[in-house]
Amino acid sequence: MLDVINKDIKVANEILKEYNLDITIDYKYDDNIEKDKIISQSIDNGVEIKEHDELNLVVSLGKLDKEKLKEDGIDELGKVPIMMYHGIKNMTNSQTQYTGGNVDKDGYNRTSKAFRDDLEFFYNNGYRFIRLCDYINGVIDVELGFSPIILTFDDGYIDNYTVALPLLKKYGFQGSFFIPGKTFVEHKLLDVNKIHFILAVVEKDGDISALSKEILNMIDDYRSSYAIEDNETLYQKYAIANRFDGKDTVFCKRILQMGIPEVVRNEISSRLFKKYVGIKEDVFAGQLYMNREQIAFMRNEGMFIGIHGYDHYWLGNLEKDKMEADIRASLSALNVEKRS
Repeated sequence: MLDVINKDIKVANEILKEYNLDITIDYKYDDNIEKDKIISQSIDNGVEIKEHDELNLVVSLGKLDKEKLKEDGIDELGKVPIMMYHGIKNMTNSQTQYTGGNVDKDGYNRTSKAFRDDLEFFYNNGYRFIRLCDYINGVIDVELGFSPIILTFDDGYIDNYTVALPLLKKYGFQGSFFIPGKTFVEHKLLDVNKIHFILAVVEKDGDISALSKEILNMIDDYRSSYAIEDNETLYQKYAIANRFDGKDTVFCKRILQMGIPEVVRNEISSRLFKKYVGIKEDVFAGQLYMNREQIAFMRNEGMFIGIHGYDHYWLGNLEKDKMEADIRASLSALNVEKRS
């Protein structure tokens, strides 16, 4: 093999023509190699070659003109914003207790009007929607002067199918949906959603501090069978306010998500859900989440479907074997979904 590095691509093609190689060419910017000159070759100089050997050449596009990119509004660092949603609710902005079309204080759930406004805002301000799989593969086909953006949706709620999908199709945009495996494999209600709806009822009609005390009293029922820290220690550890929630709300979330043994928090969250929400869990799950057929339809409509864990655990708080088991279950669920 001859050395063609630093040679002009046209010259190199002439030199290599007689060897009848299968040549592929990739292009990249290089601050040190002049435009149209070869940066690298996949077959080293001196290696014996034969007809139809595959040779890849990387050709310089020249120095990256950062000032030109700046004028065109292009981020040469390759940073792509990702907007994360959970639910898109078929309701008006005036029907929520929050401002700006938010359905919850965190802003992860939006009204359909607010979501439509979001899409139009992004588009009118120079963003163009890309597929997550293309971003992963480094294929970002956005016209000059516009910036790519990705939309993601967590938790697999039914309104992703009934509300978000029609709006995405209307504007020709793609969303990336990450769905907990348990919701469509076992059709069971996730503990995280039991907690959300328990808190929603209590925050509306009751006293969150009273709910904290109720949970601590319920934990007492399990101490003879499980090693659980005393109530004062648990409250001090998990009742820490953040920018979204007061300390008792945070306590209720954390204690039922990770603060006590899983079997205990499963049972307590189910008891509280039955008391405050009053709907059978399987019936509620059937109304809350997308099913396998709806997920398959979304994928066939060009949406990206990923997995959001199996049980919606806080993976970082799990023991290694438990974490691996959830990951295996997640991948198995994703494979089942792809075959549907």
